[in-house]
Amino acid sequence: MKATESFNFRLLNMKDDFYKYINDNNLDRSDVLRHFIKLGISDKSGFSLAEQTELKAQIIDMTRIHRGIGNNINQIARTANQQGVIFESTLTGSLNETLENQKNITILLTTLLSKL
Repeated sequence: MKATESFNFRLLNMKDDFYKYINDNNLDRSDVLRHFIKLGISDKSGFSLAEQTELKAQIIDMTRIHRGIGNNINQIARTANQQGVIFESTLTGSLNETLENQKNITILLTTLLSKL
């Protein structure tokens, strides 16, 4: 964008509050706008782009952990079908891993909910 070019924007119902805040605090409009752009523009959810990216990463991580729980259950079932029995050591290891994964999902969900 050339220095001589300009653009217009509309703050809708925030316009008066925005300009009042700028004037009351003796701020430069351009500096304030740059600050908001650096923070990230929010969508209808109220989350900035950075927050949306973080939430998406946490949801992907939670999905990965959830799939791991399903894989553990499938391994237990496969072992039971192949051997006719499940040894306590196999079951204990799988259950401990499943419980750890469930704990991780709970932590992620708690984090996500705290941001809503």
